[in-house]
Amino acid sequence: MYIKKTAMATTMTSQQNGVGQPLHWVAVFSLFLLAILLSPVSQAQDKTYIIGVLAKRGSVQAKEKWSATADFLTAQVDGAKFELLPLSFDEVPPVVATGEVDFLIANPSIYVEMETLYGASRIATLKNLGPDGQILTVFGGVILVKADRNDIQKITDLKKISSFMAVKETSLGGFQVAWQELLKSDIDPYSDFNRLVFRSKHDAVVLAVGNREVDAGTVRTDTLERMAAEGKINIDDFKVIGAPYGEYAEGFPYKASTMLMPEWPFAKMAHTPDVIAQKVAIALLSMSPDDPAAISGKNAGWTVPLNYQPIRNLMQSLRIGPFQDYAKLSLNKFLVEYWRWILAFVISFTLLVVLLSYILKIYRKLTVSQEKLKEEITERVHVEQRLAEYTQELEQQIQHNNKSLEHLGKIHKFHELTSLLITTLNPHDLLQKALDRVVDLSGSEIGGIYLFEQQQQLRPFVSHGVSMNTMEVIGLHESLPAQVVADKKLRHIKITPKEYDGMIDLGLCKGRPQEVLILPMFSKNKSLGAIILGSLNHYEKDDLEVLTHMANQISIMLENALANKETEYLSIRDSLTNLYNRRYLNEQLEIEVKKSQRHGYNLGLLILDIDHFKKVNDELGHPVGDQVLISISKTLLEQVRDIDIVGRFGGEEFMVILPSTDKKGSIKIAEKIRTAIQDLVLAELKSQNITVSIGVNSYLENNVQSTDEFVQITDQALYKAKQSGRNRCHFAAEGLELDSVPRSE
Repeated sequence: MYIKKTAMATTMTSQQNGVGQPLHWVAVFSLFLLAILLSPVSQAQDKTYIIGVLAKRGSVQAKEKWSATADFLTAQVDGAKFELLPLSFDEVPPVVATGEVDFLIANPSIYVEMETLYGASRIATLKNLGPDGQILTVFGGVILVKADRNDIQKITDLKKISSFMAVKETSLGGFQVAWQELLKSDIDPYSDFNRLVFRSKHDAVVLAVGNREVDAGTVRTDTLERMAAEGKINIDDFKVIGAPYGEYAEGFPYKASTMLMPEWPFAKMAHTPDVIAQKVAIALLSMSPDDPAAISGKNAGWTVPLNYQPIRNLMQSLRIGPFQDYAKLSLNKFLVEYWRWILAFVISFTLLVVLLSYILKIYRKLTVSQEKLKEEITERVHVEQRLAEYTQELEQQIQHNNKSLEHLGKIHKFHELTSLLITTLNPHDLLQKALDRVVDLSGSEIGGIYLFEQQQQLRPFVSHGVSMNTMEVIGLHESLPAQVVADKKLRHIKITPKEYDGMIDLGLCKGRPQEVLILPMFSKNKSLGAIILGSLNHYEKDDLEVLTHMANQISIMLENALANKETEYLSIRDSLTNLYNRRYLNEQLEIEVKKSQRHGYNLGLLILDIDHFKKVNDELGHPVGDQVLISISKTLLEQVRDIDIVGRFGGEEFMVILPSTDKKGSIKIAEKIRTAIQDLVLAELKSQNITVSIGVNSYLENNVQSTDEFVQITDQALYKAKQSGRNRCHFAAEGLELDSVPRSE
């Protein structure tokens, strides 16, 4: 209408303006072209999407049922137009494969197959209506027998029957779900039943069981309730075996024997844009049960997509649809599907084999090297053990050699000591040298030697490291040293008593010895004394043996020295008076004269003679004379000094050598002697007195040239004293006669 009015107006305007008839046709043609150009633009605004639908009862019935749904989506989704394409079971796969449809409405089995093969995905699940109007989103299968079959109470009892009927092999609710349950009960319907019959219609299966044409059958859930509602059967004439289970089994209103599966899905194809699929899903979820599309489709609309994994599991376990070869090994299929993985595996395996070969080669080399290393280590350990044993033996040998050398050293020093002692005749010097060497050899700090005396005492004789003042005289049986001397056995004291405190000088203080050793000294079973040693260290067993030998050797040397001293003593002593004899007097006088000559010391000399001594011998006898000589000898020793030398010059004559004494001193000593002898009272003389005449001389005053001259002059002085009346002293140089009271002979 709008186009005709415009053309008329244009014609009228053209006529009014004087434009001719040709302009009218130009205007009409222009408007026609404009309409043609605008028409495609308007049509291009709505894109057409094809919905494939499974036509299980034919195309006409499918269009009657689902066309309203396509119109509903066209009205709800802006810019999109939806058209319906009915498909048979066999037409669905190729149409989906070529992308001729954008959406698909099919039973769950076909959907899972399309999902597996071509990537279809569900966007909604159908809400079906039961015979009593209840909304259902799941369904299952019913395994039924006649109600009077008491021998069949559970699915495993179906092993007893011979015939079984189902709708068709491709029917999910009419056979496949029941097939799965039979297999779970170890019943294979294809081999365990004598007859397996398919009737295409659910009602036909129910009627066949009711008429006892077969022992048992299976149909989709709600079939019994629908047929009972339609008056076709009495539902109590049938018994359903088993019970529903699964994710959606709770609250399911109808009898069932199997797992419940989700209803038909509304699915998008892999190439369908997600935006349009989302709009379609929203539109489907908004469809109400009273919508014409729902009424036409005999459903209550659509809900969110349910979980179709149970259907996939069923098809895999039954090996149907795309899972016919599921769990079957097909080399060709395996190679085609997994050739990349196989190639990668072969390459990896080859590399692994090469690597393992290389590692094995290295391992073998390492093993050989390790074995060699173990052998070398073992050999080295053995060598080290042998070396350690040899080293230990060597160390022991060295220690033994060191001890032997040390022992030999001690023996050598012992022999040195023996040699030293042999050359020493003086007992005191001998024992001092011996003690010093023993202390050194034993590693001691202190030492002392006690000698046994006739008074049954041990008297300290020499010491080392201690003062002689600290060494007291020891009585026999009063101390441990005395016991050692008595029983002639060594004592090794490892814990020293308190009386040894302060005996060792440590520099800043004095300490107690750690150990004390007491060695007996005896020779020819005669006790001589004891050697006492003290040390801050321990005495070893070898030390005790060496020291014992040394003590024995020292004892022998001491006995020899004492014997030599006694011999020497006897050789210079007068046997009667025990004074020095004439030989010793001459030797000592010679020595003193030389000292006087060398140093200018003065020297006095006295020669005494007993007055009328021959008369004593003749009248009283020689024993009395001997006693007189002994008494005068004692008196002489009592009256002289320690430095003076007194001796028997011969017969009844005595000589006194006075070192460092001048004339006056010599006369004084002579007079002292004369007076002391004069006052002697001897019982043997029977009231007779003994007197002496003394010749006195001084070496420097008389300018004497020799010893003999010195003696002769002194002897002359004695003679003059005799001539002058006896019992007097006469000094040789002046011929002086001292005032002395003469005594009668």
